[in-house]
Amino acid sequence: MNKNENFYVWLSCAAEFGLAIIVLAAYPNQILFTLALTALVLLFLVLFFQILYLIKRHSLQKRGLLFSAEKATSQDAEKLLRAGERLRAITLYRSLYRVSLPDAVQAIDKIQATF
Repeated sequence: MNKNENFYVWLSCAAEFGLAIIVLAAYPNQILFTLALTALVLLFLVLFFQILYLIKRHSLQKRGLLFSAEKATSQDAEKLLRAGERLRAITLYRSLYRVSLPDAVQAIDKIQATF
């Protein structure tokens, strides 16, 4: 997820939160109250997973394991493997070589067998 996507997630969450608060204030005893409350719960779930994503991304960046597909090399996929980030290594390999998922898994397995 890039910076623009992060911005739009946060913006849509803020808009949904504002709308839910307005509905809660305007219709305290109606079915809309339940819908607004449900929207708030969903909003907090989205925010929770967004925060988890950002924490993981920051952790990878701090360890030097965050690579852009345009500048990455196969050695970067090997670094990810050595750090225990197998799924990210497969994803990076797929974006580097434009191969299918089974081919990327097989290639990563071969690389992993060398260490």
